[in-house]
This record gives sequence, C-alpha cells and structure tokens, in this order.
Amino acid sequence: MASKRDATAGLSLLRLHDQTRVVRAITEQLAGELEDYDPASLRRSESIRADAPRVRRIERLAEALVDGVDIIHDLARTLTPREGSGHRAVVAWSEPVVEAAGAWLEKGIADPRQLLLAAQLLPPRRGLLALAIALETSEHPAQSTLPIREVIGSLSGIPATVVASLETAADVDFSSPFNRLTPKAIARLATVLRLTAESWRNVLLADDETGDEL
Repeated sequence: MASKRDATAGLSLLRLHDQTRVVRAITEQLAGELEDYDPASLRRSESIRADAPRVRRIERLAEALVDGVDIIHDLARTLTPREGSGHRAVVAWSEPVVEAAGAWLEKGIADPRQLLLAAQLLPPRRGLLALAIALETSEHPAQSTLPIREVIGSLSGIPATVVASLETAADVDFSSPFNRLTPKAIARLATVLRLTAESWRNVLLADDETGDEL
C-alpha cells in the first residue's frame, strides 16, 4: 500500500502540473510585453522606450512569475524524502491521493485556482465534508472570491440537483462569493454541507442518482 508520503507526493505532481500551466501563461504574457525589445533587432540609432503602463505590467507579471516558480519549487521539494538527498520513484494510488486532497482542503486553501483543483479531485461526500471542516476551522475559504456554486459544483460527479438542494437548505445565494457571506451564513452553510456529507447515501437515493461512496 502506498505510504502517506507517496500520496502527498502524488498530489504534489497533480498540483505541479496545474501550477506549471499557470506559470506558462504568465511567461507568455511577459514575453508578449517584451517582444519589442529583442536585442537582435535593435538598431544603434533607436531608443529603447516603455511607457508607464507597460512598465507596470512587466513588473506585475514578473512578480507573479516569481511567486509561481516559488510554488513549483516548494512542491517539487516534497517529491524528495527529507531524510535523504537521493531521489526515488513516486507510486501513489488514486484513493490515497484523493484523501490527501481532502486533508489539503480541510486545512483551508486561499488560492482560488488551488481551491478549485482540490474540489475537482474530490468525490461529493468527501469534498462536502472537507469544505465544511475548512469553513468551520479556517478563514481561507470564507475569504475566497470564488462563487460558492463554482466550488461545490466542481466536486467530481456531484449532481446539479444536489447543488441546488444545498443552496435551498443553507438559504444562501450560491452565485455569491464566499467572502460576501456573513459569519452566520458561513456557519449555516458549513452545517448543511456536513449533514449532507454524513447522509450522502440517502441524498443519492433521494436524487435517484448513483455516486462514489468515498
């Protein structure tokens, strides 16, 4: 059976793939801003100019690129055992990786893209419980600018009818971002998510659907 460390490393590989796409997009935007400054095409009589808006865009993109690469570096370091300097293969089955994603979500995720990634990896019952725990114990989800429906609807295989019933039961507008909710609404939503997760089999029967029982 794969170890907890293998599961964490497997999750890191998935996160690395996602984060690399982010960095690639930033790099392409930065390259576009710098396209006019190719040394090979520079003539001696020409001046090198960049207006203030472009300078600001370059600085912003450069900062975002550094932040993105730092995340990649930190994730890559989790692939190597701390007690040794050598590298080894990562072998992680999907179920332990999903559980690692659940534990990751439970701790609270501030970054919108990573929050959606965690949700996409989780089946409904595990994802609803993890999100409920995060809302109860961490400030990060409550600060998210993502619409509630986008996060809950990203759970792997969750029926749209269940998402709608959660919205009704919690008496919360799911088109609103988490950070627009009052503390009472956050608590109410967390309670509904937890109760739904704990009775997931009955929820599926009521919805006349089949689902993952993780």
